[in-house]
Amino acid sequence: MNQGANKKREAKLRERCEVLAGVLVSVGGLYHNESTTKDQKAYLETMIGAALWYLPVPKECWTGKISLEAIRAHHPDSGVQRPKLTADHEYPRKIAAGELLGRHAGERAKLSDELLPLYVGKYGRFNYVTPQENRSLMPHQRRSAFVDPATAYLAAGITLVAVTEGELSQIKKRNAAAIARVLQRL
Repeated sequence: MNQGANKKREAKLRERCEVLAGVLVSVGGLYHNESTTKDQKAYLETMIGAALWYLPVPKECWTGKISLEAIRAHHPDSGVQRPKLTADHEYPRKIAAGELLGRHAGERAKLSDELLPLYVGKYGRFNYVTPQENRSLMPHQRRSAFVDPATAYLAAGITLVAVTEGELSQIKKRNAAAIARVLQRL
């Protein structure tokens, strides 16, 4: 991506974070109102979670990790015809939305300054996994089970491997030698 496109994406992310901060402040009173039911709060969290999902994802949100299974599936000898990668957000959107509503609603000035760094540094962070692994993570990313990202991945039996952008590119291209080099490090 060229520098102009990066700047445009950054500006779009900044603008959307400003709007989302305003929305959080606006619905904060409703979220914290004693007459708001659990179901209504859950619905608000779903709406804010969707807004988080639709934020542009900057390159720096990738943790630099991919699952071992995803690497193996991309090896040309894996038997997988068209391996796919899924960007799995470490923090489930509904949990992220609940934290934002619970901690920051009603604090417009503070939230406007903090939402973008919170998104880039926490809520927007993702790892690459297989679609099957993404589904296996779901029970461990529900509010009742979620402790933190590492615990969810461990419970789902997913091993994450740190790779460089160049290595990720070669994995996606199904370069057997590059994949072998990554696997030899383990």
